[in-house]
Amino acid sequence: MVHQLFFEPKGPFFKIAARMLTSVKNKKTIRLITMVEYFFKELLYDCYRCGDCYLSDLELLCPQSQCPKRLINGPCGGSRGGWCEVWPGERRCLYVRQYERLKDIEELFSRDVAILPPRDWGLDRTSSWINFFAGRDHHRLRNLDESTKNEKMP
Repeated sequence: MVHQLFFEPKGPFFKIAARMLTSVKNKKTIRLITMVEYFFKELLYDCYRCGDCYLSDLELLCPQSQCPKRLINGPCGGSRGGWCEVWPGERRCLYVRQYERLKDIEELFSRDVAILPPRDWGLDRTSSWINFFAGRDHHRLRNLDESTKNEKMP
């Protein structure tokens, strides 16, 4: 719900959040925003503070903290029976859990599945909220890729 309110372009608080977070220049304020962001993300998602957040892309499952290989685009191929190959019998594969969250939802079959761009490691330990609204995270690469698909070849 919070994601839909603040981070979806059609959300009622998207423009306000974008204006507020992109206008911040004071280093102390940026540190405070980052601390608040990661306080909640660590409690809820065992956040690794990567600065390039994929939670909204992967049904609120973090590949940085919940996949030992930190894979962004699906299972590694080593999982068996839905279990992670690194923690067999202990932890389900992140991508199996993502599928299980969606399998009963009609959206699973109607959504456009896209390859996610790689994480920008240069954003490590920075605010993913600020990076998102400033256009510095992986979304900029996806948007760039989509705009080049729409260009006509000569």
